[in-house]
Amino acid sequence: MSEHDRSSPIQDAASGSERGSNPQDIHEATQRATAAYQAPYHSHEEGRVPGVYIVAFHPGHTIAKHFAFLGREFDLTSLDERYFANMDDELFHAARRDPGVKFVEDDVTGERDGAYAQHAQPTDHQAEYHHYPHARVPGVYIIAFYPGHTVAKHFLFLGCEFDLTTLDQGYSANLDDDLFSAVRRDPGVEYIEDNCRGLRVGAGEV
Repeated sequence: MSEHDRSSPIQDAASGSERGSNPQDIHEATQRATAAYQAPYHSHEEGRVPGVYIVAFHPGHTIAKHFAFLGREFDLTSLDERYFANMDDELFHAARRDPGVKFVEDDVTGERDGAYAQHAQPTDHQAEYHHYPHARVPGVYIIAFYPGHTVAKHFLFLGCEFDLTTLDQGYSANLDDDLFSAVRRDPGVEYIEDNCRGLRVGAGEV
């Protein structure tokens, strides 16, 4: 048999599906074939959020492929070719073994960002609220971030996602009373103001 006739362990694992192998067997064979791979880990001791990591993908890799490799799904906040997630030690090491993962790094907050590992945990922060009673669109607000804050970190703090219109260093969205209060507690939010029809460009059709 020549070198070109030999298949790799990963190819053997993948071809098992054509021979009627159990998907779990294929997953385990793929894991064994890639056990030697370890994506780089960028540790940041200062400012890190314990248990929360950013996982970056190589071009072409996807969340679906990542889940297929891991053999499980979990909650995460997806970004452009990367994601935020809470991970225990087992999941952290499993994610690093995925050949589609470029690197894993600690989630580091800025000086004004709170601890995002606990969703909407109590904080002393209360973002300023600029109220315009005579020109406001009821229930629609503009949220301004401090420099370095992002929608992904904001969603991670809140523990939920919702429709919004992104702005420069913030967004506009419909918020009910509970969500309005939670948003104000995010230390990455500088202020909230009523969205006034025609007074702000880029806030969407409201």
